[in-house]
Amino acid sequence: MGFKSEKLCISDNNVCIHEHGDFDKIDFWTADNNTKNGANIFNIHVLREDIQAAKKYGIRFIRLSPDKFPSKKRDFLIGNADNYENLDAYDLDLLKSVIGICEDENMPAVLTMLSLPGSRMI
Repeated sequence: MGFKSEKLCISDNNVCIHEHGDFDKIDFWTADNNTKNGANIFNIHVLREDIQAAKKYGIRFIRLSPDKFPSKKRDFLIGNADNYENLDAYDLDLLKSVIGICEDENMPAVLTMLSLPGSRMI
């Protein structure tokens, strides 16, 4: 079974996914009735080599938490969880580049946001 990537579009107020092909997203989790081997990546920096190493060990998806990514503001991507105004453009570009690496390496990624507007992960 192949995994067809999706394009993730994020703006200040919207998140939308544009699908490519007729791949049913749930098939990734249910096909072949086998447990999927995944890995958490909660690193400050995510490199292509990290994704390639995961693939060598048979990892089939990663759970990516960008909360520790470097940011010029207090909270990555959302600026300040206590006073959210909009997504930070610099942070968004960084997140898109990491998602791009995952896409290039054909590694499905589940984004896990630990901090949200009004709720900071300590």
